[in-house]
Amino acid sequence: MLALDDANCEAVKKARNNVRSDIDALVNKLDKDSKVQALFDKYPKGEWRTLCNYVNWAYTESIDLKSEDVPDIEKLYTTCQDAGRIETKQFGSLESTLKSVSTNDLRKDMATRITQWLSKANPSANKVGDKKANLEGTAGSNDPLYYMYWTNEQLLSLIAQSIVNEDQLVVDNAQLLPLGPSSTIILEFSSDASVADGATTIKAYIDDQAV
Repeated sequence: MLALDDANCEAVKKARNNVRSDIDALVNKLDKDSKVQALFDKYPKGEWRTLCNYVNWAYTESIDLKSEDVPDIEKLYTTCQDAGRIETKQFGSLESTLKSVSTNDLRKDMATRITQWLSKANPSANKVGDKKANLEGTAGSNDPLYYMYWTNEQLLSLIAQSIVNEDQLVVDNAQLLPLGPSSTIILEFSSDASVADGATTIKAYIDDQAV
């Protein structure tokens, strides 16, 4: 599925370039440890992204960055997370002015599949001893109970911001943004048999946190 990000959409590229200077200014204003600031100063004009991409990889893979110029990895990673959160939120706000073009194809496909799944959903079909029902939901079946999409963390962050409010992206004082390479969004649909009209409830989980 085509991702209309700044790599292959000129409109998005131009719009993002216009806000990158604002993002860089906000990142520069972050309260940083003196060694962290000194390292950031070596990466001017938005090049902090290159630094943070490397730091995030090293932190995730437990790579020890040993150098006199490298500050405490925890402090450096925390600053990079703060910087990434600023950019993620700024791009999320920008998406609303672009009519969510970056994730449009993905969201349309998801909506179509969800509609099809709900139309097939039949809570009474999952009875013990129902051989056909036991096959449904297994790998290779025509009616799986789960649909999985793979996408990059940038698009996933945009989708997360489109389905929940900003305050819901903070759980137990922990920030969910920016999402990482192994992050997940789960939309869980369930029917309540005790409800007369068989109402379907939807729960959203971002990185296993109910939002």
